[in-house]
Amino acid sequence: MSIQIQTIKKLRVTTFALDESVVGEIKIADHINLTGESIKDLGFIPVSDLYLDKENPDAIKVACLKEGVKPTKEEKAKLLEHGIKAYSYELIKPVLEAAKHSRQVEATAVIPKLPKTFSLETRACQIKESGALDFALIKSSKSCIWSGVFTQNKARAFCVERNLDLLKVGEKVKVLACNSGNANACTGELGEQAHWEICTALSENYDANSQEVMLASTGVIGVPLSSAKIIYNLNQEADTSIGAFAQGILTTDTCRKISANKSFMGFAKGSGMINPQMSAPKSATMLAFIITDKKIVDMDEDKTKVFMQKALQEACDKSFNAITVDGDTSTNDSCFLVNSREGEEISKEEFQEDLRQITQDLAYKIVRDGEGVTKLIKLTIKSDLARARDLGKFILNSPLVKTAIHGADPNWGRVISSLGQFAAQEDFDINLSQAQMQIFDTVVFKEGITAEYDKAALSKQMQANFEVEIELSLGGNLTTTVIGNDLSPEYISINADYTT
Repeated sequence: MSIQIQTIKKLRVTTFALDESVVGEIKIADHINLTGESIKDLGFIPVSDLYLDKENPDAIKVACLKEGVKPTKEEKAKLLEHGIKAYSYELIKPVLEAAKHSRQVEATAVIPKLPKTFSLETRACQIKESGALDFALIKSSKSCIWSGVFTQNKARAFCVERNLDLLKVGEKVKVLACNSGNANACTGELGEQAHWEICTALSENYDANSQEVMLASTGVIGVPLSSAKIIYNLNQEADTSIGAFAQGILTTDTCRKISANKSFMGFAKGSGMINPQMSAPKSATMLAFIITDKKIVDMDEDKTKVFMQKALQEACDKSFNAITVDGDTSTNDSCFLVNSREGEEISKEEFQEDLRQITQDLAYKIVRDGEGVTKLIKLTIKSDLARARDLGKFILNSPLVKTAIHGADPNWGRVISSLGQFAAQEDFDINLSQAQMQIFDTVVFKEGITAEYDKAALSKQMQANFEVEIELSLGGNLTTTVIGNDLSPEYISINADYTT
């Protein structure tokens, strides 16, 4: 039976190739859902009516696997026998959502490839009691220029303080490491000592001077980090795969977060304690690691470094700094951009656009994986207000707004109340007689009072959609979008039991 198409859902999904002929970016013709089945027991009715590229001879079929499942050599061979050229962990959910709403999908498989000079190593150092991967590092065969933005939390971890110092003096980097399971924040002299011991060991193991090594940490606050566990395991065999690195930086996350395009590869972690406020001069956690080898036309190394810092701050302001899960800004939030400058030249406009794409994709994946999330909220504010982004995050951090969305309740009063509270705190005037609010395409508030609408129908629409779209118009020509999520009983359970 063909599906009646209403709209087209465009997707870019990180995909891992089973065949060496599959490289770069390639369209998806169909998928096979193995998220609940064994690869050995293939048996699936194609759903190719979903895909815009179902007749494209260059498009590929993709296996959708359960997060964490890695096909064996034999399983890869079986998938290839059935014409499956790649596998993905993030395709099935958005595709099923599209099918639910009779939307056709235009999906692009993005095969991640490390930029020149870079390699990865990931190990299990027993920082996590589970024994899972918990120490991941990016290394380069040459010293790289880098830029970064960091948390403005005044209780920030020592690793953040040191990385800020390295940024200010313009040091290069050869090794960028991350431990998960322990934030090493508020740990005093013991925490600082562990940090220095780890960095010293890394510099010795990877032929780098001490200023070329950086460390990021994420996990429980207040527990000193065991440097001995990490140093001992540096001599153990490492997993060098892209997927392992993405796994090794996670804490309460339920899925890996990888993004790539022709210029950048990026990794992120974060699902709780997410309300990033990162900048360079001010200086569960949000971490992002972005690497590239691109030179910028007519820019030498020094000019490139200055430009990278500006481009990263601008990209983060419209991505990581425009998301919120719970309103809590971590002690360890960090975003790194590292460039070996060993690749091809691109324009500064291409560099900015490709970086923007990566940061927005990773930011979206963080919110989608928010702790206990059942709904994603996309709030667009039309206003010339200078702090429109802060207003949007204030609204989406309201427990009353979050719980209304969780319950599919179009209670516009909670949004307008948060607007009024923010205006009072920031001491600016609002004219509600000129304001309008809509949920999806339904106007619910207009000219200071409720609008006429079918509450039951709108509630049903909110219940049916994972992404709930809200637009708040306050007058003005500028548009600001902030993304958050709902508040569910599972969020409370996760965080109530986090250290026990």
